[in-house]
Amino acid sequence: MIELQKNNDRVCLILQPNCSADWQMNKQIIIGVGLVSALVACSFAAIGAWLILPFAGLEILALSGSLYWVNLHQNYRQILWLEQGRLRIEKGYHRPQQSWQWAINDVAVHVSDDDAGRALSISLSQGVSQVEIGEFLTREDSQQLLLTLRQLGLNLRGYSQQESLQA
Repeated sequence: MIELQKNNDRVCLILQPNCSADWQMNKQIIIGVGLVSALVACSFAAIGAWLILPFAGLEILALSGSLYWVNLHQNYRQILWLEQGRLRIEKGYHRPQQSWQWAINDVAVHVSDDDAGRALSISLSQGVSQVEIGEFLTREDSQQLLLTLRQLGLNLRGYSQQESLQA
């Protein structure tokens, strides 16, 4: 998902994974599946197959852990700030954990399109430093990102292996 915010001479471009379910919805799923699993496990335990109870608990524990891990990775953000002739790239969960700052005129946008079904691989570079952005985006979102970067004045200097890019 791409969000563009403009404020006078400052532009903020926020890139984040698509979030189909938030943590509240995931908890409701865990409770629902847990209740069904507990009902089935208790039914089996009532007829003497008590050995199923620990496995039902492990099933819910595995589901909870998996949904928590997915939710954690949905909180990943990449933020591109364009202001006063500078580009600042921040990456991280909940807060910036990595950051780069370059002059906008020195930034090159490199694009590769290795597979028609996959998203574009977009990276920004200055000199020997190169940062991949939007690696979690869908193909449509990565094309929108490329179009937005062009509209913001960044030049496309790397080209696809295929004949044309749609953005």
